[in-house]
Amino acid sequence: MRRIVRPPLLLLLIPLVASLAGCADQAVQAPTAPTLVSAASAGIKSSAAAQTSGGCYSVKFDLTSYDGTNWTLAGDLEGTSLSQFDEAAGFKSAGVTEHGTGSADWTITGGVVPGLTTFQTAFENTNLIKETPASPWSVFENFGTHRATGGVARANLSYKGTLTIEVDESGNLTYFLLAHRYWGVICP
Repeated sequence: MRRIVRPPLLLLLIPLVASLAGCADQAVQAPTAPTLVSAASAGIKSSAAAQTSGGCYSVKFDLTSYDGTNWTLAGDLEGTSLSQFDEAAGFKSAGVTEHGTGSADWTITGGVVPGLTTFQTAFENTNLIKETPASPWSVFENFGTHRATGGVARANLSYKGTLTIEVDESGNLTYFLLAHRYWGVICP
């Protein structure tokens, strides 16, 4: 059985056929190389650092290295952080977890939050101390939160990462490496 095309559908196909026929005489061009445009020159902020309502900023950054005193920040916040555990409170162990609290002083030298120079936080840290094929005894998984105690209206930061240690034959700590990814909101 033959199917008949109704006139309204045929009328819709005529412009398509005409436009394809009109392009047939043009030479095929090789694709051009993409033009690189930085986000900053285009006026685009990092999606991780978008300003939220109320003048707050959503941020992501990493603790990248330790100079013996301070941790170096890289990402939406640049600068250093000095963290101190509350030794009086000690660490509380429960099975494979170890909990600790402390404070941190942040010195900001760059990033996406205008006018931010220093602030302080209180933190809660949890270590997972469990040997698995993905996490040997020398690698502790860490996660926790920081809350502002001074210098900013609000800092609600979360983090997750690892602490890798090395000890000598006597059990003395000889090396450690912290790799943490932070994310959250800062209101200057």
